[in-house]
Amino acid sequence: MDQTYTLEQLTVHLQRIEMEIVTLRQEIKTLRSQDPANGNQETSFNFVSKPMIQEQFRRLFQGLGIEGDPVGAERLQAMMLAAGLEPNELSQAIISTREE
Repeated sequence: MDQTYTLEQLTVHLQRIEMEIVTLRQEIKTLRSQDPANGNQETSFNFVSKPMIQEQFRRLFQGLGIEGDPVGAERLQAMMLAAGLEPNELSQAIISTREE
């Protein structure tokens, strides 16, 4: 799976992911507000079957244009180094964005 993307394509993918995160945060906020007795305490959720979750993620990734099989952490780190990224560069960028 050696795919090359332009910065424009990566930007579009990132924007889609960010929109999904906003949606998930809104859904979590809604779930918390539906149980006023619970306040900010933990809310219990029913677990669903693994195949159902896998199918939902498959559709999510398909909608975001993410293709291919997942790679393990070690392979991902090797791919990042080969692409010229420093170790933890992406996670540090996420952390700094959260702090803004």
